[in-house]
Amino acid sequence: MKYRLLATDLDGTALDGLNLNKAVADAIGQLKNKQVKIVVATGRPLCTALPVARTLGLAEGYIVTFNGAEVYFNERLLYSAMLSRKKLEFIVRQGRKLNASQVVWANGMLYAEQRNEQTLAYQARTPVQCNFVQDLTVLEGASKILWNNSEEEIKRFFAVMRETEGVNCHPSHPLFLEFVDEKASKGRAVSLVAEKLGITSAETVAIGDSFNDLSMIRCAGAGVAMGNAPDEVKAAALDVVADACNDGFVQMARKYFHVI
Repeated sequence: MKYRLLATDLDGTALDGLNLNKAVADAIGQLKNKQVKIVVATGRPLCTALPVARTLGLAEGYIVTFNGAEVYFNERLLYSAMLSRKKLEFIVRQGRKLNASQVVWANGMLYAEQRNEQTLAYQARTPVQCNFVQDLTVLEGASKILWNNSEEEIKRFFAVMRETEGVNCHPSHPLFLEFVDEKASKGRAVSLVAEKLGITSAETVAIGDSFNDLSMIRCAGAGVAMGNAPDEVKAAALDVVADACNDGFVQMARKYFHVI
């Protein structure tokens, strides 16, 4: 099979921590030279995904953000799937009951109710100033809700919340549990992009390292899990490569796209 499209996660996949590996950048350059279409598919907002995409030479193209809640082409919004007010209210209220530290991305802005260690640590990861409000449930146009707590708490919250009706819920990081609308997933977004490009799912490779990558790994012709992925993600993949610290992305590019 000749693969024509690559959908790649950023954190824990193309990026090792916050670092961009030169070998990954070189592999992406070779993929572009081979005319492989590359889609960035991340849980990040556009404001933090775009600088990485620019560094990789992928800003001019498709970028999936907020785990599929938004799809951009050349920085222009093509598709969005926002959380309804009812779903937002339910998740925020559940977060309050569980004592979760939560933030909401709405209309490109970041909001929180509590100015605590977790909220400030998350804000430090973005160039967007957090707006502290009394009540998150009044917000409109919410793209994503994120709970930021300890690794143990996130595991417990995920067990409680993963079957929430009408919502896609998944950890994207050991400290983050994320909620988007059921119509928002990386798999749905990548399929939309593939359709626009005239590329079939069988001609698509998707690579990721976490639960928010499961949908695209499952729908791709070749779904690849990083070595640092949870066992459930590895079990769903066609193939498992090395972790992000040991050039798993490059291993995938060599095997499926024959880069040097």
